Amino acid sequence: MRIIVPLLIITLFSCKNSEKSTTNQISIDKVVTEQLGKNFERKDNGNFVLCYSVENEVSRWKNIVVINKTNGDLVYGPEKLNADVDWHSKDRLIIKEYPEVIQDKTSTNTFTYYYDLIAKKRISATK
Repeated sequence: MRIIVPLLIITLFSCKNSEKSTTNQISIDKVVTEQLGKNFERKDNGNFVLCYSVENEVSRWKNIVVINKTNGDLVYGPEKLNADVDWHSKDRLIIKEYPEVIQDKTSTNTFTYYYDLIAKKRISATK
């Protein structure tokens, strides 16, 4: 009997923790689906998740959001960028924007910068 009670308590607490993580997952998916629709790519990184949609396979235009996994809050976005976006560090994005096509000429230049999710500001790539 002494063994059963502690095992029962451990089992109850284990179930509560898994239920909480499932609820957080559902809220993150709900926020992302509201912002991007059902077709999006997801990149988890620590406490944040970067999600983006691609309007078509040829274009680099993306709708981008970053969600805090612990509370489901929208940290960045929604932004529509003609860019490649990825993680630079656990709380910083690297964004490579591409200029618009001007007079049917394509430029290979990019404008690269970082976005700090904690400070919520754009940072020059030269820093």
